[in-house]
Amino acid sequence: MKKLIAVLMLFALLAGMAACNKAPAEAEPTPEPTPDEQALQAASDTNTATAAAEHTPPVSSTDAQTSEGDYGKALACKGRPVEELYAAVGEPLSEPTYGPSCLVEGGEDGMLLYDGFYVWTVRTAEGETVHEVGLDE
Repeated sequence: MKKLIAVLMLFALLAGMAACNKAPAEAEPTPEPTPDEQALQAASDTNTATAAAEHTPPVSSTDAQTSEGDYGKALACKGRPVEELYAAVGEPLSEPTYGPSCLVEGGEDGMLLYDGFYVWTVRTAEGETVHEVGLDE
């Protein structure tokens, strides 16, 4: 009787070990997205790309040197009208980009790109002022 119990226990042990060595079951394939889900994903991708293009300061070329004089002049214009910035360092390299303001309700935040630095502005009905100046790293 003891031998029978030992054999049954050994059989149970071997059966359990064999079960552990089986290959995992095939994963069920991921269902294809519905046309509505595809349209939603496409719209989301478009919005992400647009936001990145319009609200991220572009990087200037790697060989461009920051004009420390112009950067210093721009820093001195913080809190001043944007016209004073233009008089001090000139026009930006490209057209400024604007988006809804995070700082002033009903206003717009703008980004102006210069050689080696960028300038954030706030535009309201009263005018546009320099808010921040940062190095383009």
